[in-house]
Amino acid sequence: MSIYGLTNAKPDGSKRLLGRGQVYIDRLDPTTGARGGQLFSGDVKQFLLSGAEETIKEYSSVTPDSPLVASASLQREVTLELTMTEVEQKKLAIALFGTAATLTQTSGSFGSGAGDALGAAAFVCKGGYWYPLASGKRNISAVTIKHTTISGTTVSASDYEVDGVNGMIFVKAGGGGDNKVLFVECTYGADTRLDVSVFDANVTAYVRFQGDPAQGPACGAEFWKVVFSPEGGLDLIGTEFAKFPLKGSVLNDAPNHPTQPYGHIWHA
Repeated sequence: MSIYGLTNAKPDGSKRLLGRGQVYIDRLDPTTGARGGQLFSGDVKQFLLSGAEETIKEYSSVTPDSPLVASASLQREVTLELTMTEVEQKKLAIALFGTAATLTQTSGSFGSGAGDALGAAAFVCKGGYWYPLASGKRNISAVTIKHTTISGTTVSASDYEVDGVNGMIFVKAGGGGDNKVLFVECTYGADTRLDVSVFDANVTAYVRFQGDPAQGPACGAEFWKVVFSPEGGLDLIGTEFAKFPLKGSVLNDAPNHPTQPYGHIWHA
């Protein structure tokens, strides 16, 4: 028996939380604020809820110890931090504050008399550099290059290199294409790419968490309206697996949720 007589004052290790779980993000329509569907955010390494409050305090000047006699809250801020890890189009659009799109190219060709300028029309190409087709076509093959005009002198194939996948031409220094205006005859195949613009859009979202912990009670949570801001970057070159952290301000949504204006957490 405890010396204080508190026989029920015992720690409960089953209530210690070692969290795991799934995060879902529903990006709100920027005009209407409507939800569009919850995206599973992949393997999220951190999901941290925190709060901060700025207060004003008044201390007495009556006695030397100047005791605190009044305190009031000036403002409260609730934040949500998470770290995403999966490089996938829709997830990148959230992590990089961009817009997802699909770039589609149909097959075709640039034939004799209708070539495509290299670099740009009347653009003098220098040896030692890579140049795209002016049209931006990719997946190219059967390449022939001429200088001055499309009907001009053919450049030897040994004077340039072709990156067919990306539609790029390398002009060799001192070759027949060096310091010339160049035009390309080629065929190009169908090509589809998933595209994400970067840091040109805002991300406001409904966020839901479904806990599946390694230890402790299974918690769930949802937050009605979170305005995210960039908190880091995406390592396209690195020595560790890439991670992209996000930080969001949880808005007070009292008009729609008067009793739980920021969100709520529950557990089994």
